[in-house]
Amino acid sequence: MHRTAPFAAALLLAAAPHGARAAEPAATPPSEPTFFEVIDVRVVNVEVIVTDRAGQPVPGLAREDFELLEDGRPVQIDYFYAESTAPGAEAAPLAADPAISAETPPPTPAASAVLEPSPEQRLHVGVFIDDQSLTAPARNRLLPALRRFLGTELGRGDRLLLARYDGSLTVQQPPVGSSGAIEAALDAAGRGSARGSDRRADLAHLLRELQGGQLAGESENDHSEMDAAGIYAGIRMYSQTRYDEVRRTLGALSQVVDALAGLPGRKALLYVGGGLSLRPGEALYRAFEGKYGRLAMRVGGSPNDILQHDATPLLRDLAARANAGRVTVYAIGAPEDQSSLALEQRLDPRAMNTPSGGINWSTELAASESFNLSEPLQMMAGPTGGVAAFDTPNPGALLATVRRDLSSYYSLGFVPSRRDGDARRLEVRVKRPDLRVRHREGYREATGRERAARGTRSAIFLGWSENPLEAAIEVEGSTLDRDGQLLVDLLVKVPLGKLVLLPQADFHEGRLTVFVGARDRHGRTSDLTEVAIPIRVPNDQLLTALGQVAGYRARLRLRPIEHLVAVGVRDELGNVESTATTEFRPEAAAAGSGR
Repeated sequence: MHRTAPFAAALLLAAAPHGARAAEPAATPPSEPTFFEVIDVRVVNVEVIVTDRAGQPVPGLAREDFELLEDGRPVQIDYFYAESTAPGAEAAPLAADPAISAETPPPTPAASAVLEPSPEQRLHVGVFIDDQSLTAPARNRLLPALRRFLGTELGRGDRLLLARYDGSLTVQQPPVGSSGAIEAALDAAGRGSARGSDRRADLAHLLRELQGGQLAGESENDHSEMDAAGIYAGIRMYSQTRYDEVRRTLGALSQVVDALAGLPGRKALLYVGGGLSLRPGEALYRAFEGKYGRLAMRVGGSPNDILQHDATPLLRDLAARANAGRVTVYAIGAPEDQSSLALEQRLDPRAMNTPSGGINWSTELAASESFNLSEPLQMMAGPTGGVAAFDTPNPGALLATVRRDLSSYYSLGFVPSRRDGDARRLEVRVKRPDLRVRHREGYREATGRERAARGTRSAIFLGWSENPLEAAIEVEGSTLDRDGQLLVDLLVKVPLGKLVLLPQADFHEGRLTVFVGARDRHGRTSDLTEVAIPIRVPNDQLLTALGQVAGYRARLRLRPIEHLVAVGVRDELGNVESTATTEFRPEAAAAGSGR
């Protein structure tokens, strides 16, 4: 991760451009309050996968074949789109109403009869390779299937984001249609360090400790309680460490979800990993209880220790975030065989000499550990309308399901009647009882701040920007600090004439929120820095100010290599978000600052 210096911002008014009108006397403040309302109509699009009992997609359905419910109440399907396309081919819709952008007010359903997919039906695919949980052999089994899928199943209009996580997040955007670029990106991912073996080694170590621990009455020199206390402390540390890993992994996944969510259109995210632990250490706690029984209470243990590190809330938050961003999650888990640990422990010489006979890691405990690794994948994917596969000998089967989902689907759009930001349940029914449906289970309207943050993530990860406020970034210079990092001075500029300024007694007031982040040439990304900036323009300077730009100075701490720098700007009063990017090159910045 980049280390980002505190974001310092100052409001500056640039010199008026040539031809700007001179300031005029201030108008008398209005005696009545000014009322200002932003009308912002957004459509909720729900992608629906319809299959027969054999799991094959069912084309040819019409709007009348569906029923859409929000919080259990039927809602009108205002917009309908259907697509059935051969894998890798250009989209050829079966039937469609105009696909409506979630960012602009929709036309009336009868306003257009265009039957081509709009940007709201464009496909964006993210792949997240979790090297924190994968072992090298498991990754090597999965990558060939990924190569085939990514090299052949994406169309020309699609966008691909390839992310890798091994404790830090790196992202790449190989161009769709270039099998060589995708191959090179996956080859690079295959050369990285896969750390899933560390988890297994730590688990095996604790099992050996548990197998070798002394039981009460086993020897005249009884140190069973001391052994139990040390082993229990080790299990607690293991549980905490694994939970922290899951939390950080889900944090990185959330960044990728946000980057996809900031784009218009359909989004699919494929997680590839060794599994995320739902309750890390649960099987070890139960193995300890099986050997030492109630001694756990005497060494400071508690039955609640198993539930202390429960990732359920984190996983639910991720699924809700994906649903709010119209991101469908798919997951492939490729773990190491948990049952083989039992055999390994029985063959351990220390285990063979204990009364427990090396049975602490039973078949039931191995199944419990496998469940803990597999259930989070279903919790991520299922609520979003996706599917998950765990410990499958054929990852291509799940990828074939993803392919079918991406090429044959229905999109149901409606304008929600309530816009209070609360989570809403969604249900889609098909009027033919022999058919099955999958779709996201709910949605929540994103706040303006969330939309701006997502857009900035999209700009950082994918270089994508939308800039109605005409924001711009200028690199003013850089200096080298004692740690060899560059302190980069930026100027973020926004024309004041593009902002909503509301009159107060002696001034006109506006409010901006600015987000800043960066990605270096190796794909490493920074955290987002956010700052709120109030704007006050005296009434007697208003006309002059409207022909000027507002400038905001910021400082980033970056590695001394090339970066893509991105900013997101939100006009809080106008309810408008913009993003802009610029390339940062250390040599050019040094020349610009006179170094």
